[in-house]
Amino acid sequence: MAFTIAPGISFCDAGGRLVFLDLPADRYFCLGEPAERAFAGLIDGGTLSGDALARLRTLRDSGMLVESADADPPRPCRQSVAMPGPLDTDPELAINPLGTLRAAFRLQRAKIDLRYRPLHRLCAGLSAARTRHAAKERPPRPGELAELAAIYQASGRIVGALDQCLALSFALARHALAHGLRAELHLGVKLRPFQAHAWVLVDTMLVSDRIETVRQFTPILIA
Repeated sequence: MAFTIAPGISFCDAGGRLVFLDLPADRYFCLGEPAERAFAGLIDGGTLSGDALARLRTLRDSGMLVESADADPPRPCRQSVAMPGPLDTDPELAINPLGTLRAAFRLQRAKIDLRYRPLHRLCAGLSAARTRHAAKERPPRPGELAELAAIYQASGRIVGALDQCLALSFALARHALAHGLRAELHLGVKLRPFQAHAWVLVDTMLVSDRIETVRQFTPILIA
């Protein structure tokens, strides 16, 4: 039997420490050093010592790991590179008032959803929307991503959510997917001190934040 990460748990290497996200429980955590060494050995796929196996069994008993005869070693979150986007290239773009009001409505809805609905269900909703709109996926029109970024920045000022990166990211990702654009919501972390952040890539372009901010964080989940 082999160990692998349990469904709903993802992780990344943030500056030399492994950070985990238990999405159903909506919590981030690190392991103690002995358990982290055992888990790192599991990632490497080599022969594990008796002590390492004992610590992995403890992680299994906690629900963090599962055993399977054909389990693959755990893999950290994909480290995709955020490309400079419209907020970096066209900050003076004129915005559409009606589009901004619609974005404000989506943003307010995302704030309410985050208050009353579990995070894992909201992420599952993005996956369902991606599947639902896959048939109409298309490349962005010229200037479309710059406009999308601008109206959500403006809507954040209206709704009072400029510092609520998660609500902004969900609203923007939902909008993009509904309009046939390829969008990903990224959750990232950094340590010393611990911080979590969220941002959105649309067609590999960063549209919800500035590249110098996002580069400080290591992706731990891509939804």
